[in-house]
Amino acid sequence: MAPIEEHQERRNSGFRGLTKKEMRRLARRAGVTHVSAAMHREANAHMQHFMREVLRDIMGQCAAEGTNTVRSRHVLHAVRDYRLTNPPGAFTLADVEGEHEPGSVGSTSIDGSMEDEARGADESMVDGGNTDPTPTH
Repeated sequence: MAPIEEHQERRNSGFRGLTKKEMRRLARRAGVTHVSAAMHREANAHMQHFMREVLRDIMGQCAAEGTNTVRSRHVLHAVRDYRLTNPPGAFTLADVEGEHEPGSVGSTSIDGSMEDEARGADESMVDGGNTDPTPTH
């Protein structure tokens, strides 16, 4: 019996990410000439995170409609929704590996400034912790 070819073996094994050869090909199409060795691991982590989130959204849409058929509109909606909630560069590899959630305390936003979720709590404490919406003046 002939050995299984690489593309057949990969097709049947689930999503493992892109091979270095596939990644170099994509980078060349984008105009990149040199690819760092560390980039492969990080790109695969981001790709797996992207696929996991998009597939989760697609399955949720199908469940809400009560159908088992994935249609192109489900995929388009999931990808658009993902791009709106996760703009490029908005999360780091630490976010993908689960060390902290995107947008959590101390994460860096797109413009490079530090975000702090506790900022809202600090503003509510200006009036001494009074949570009553009526003014105290």
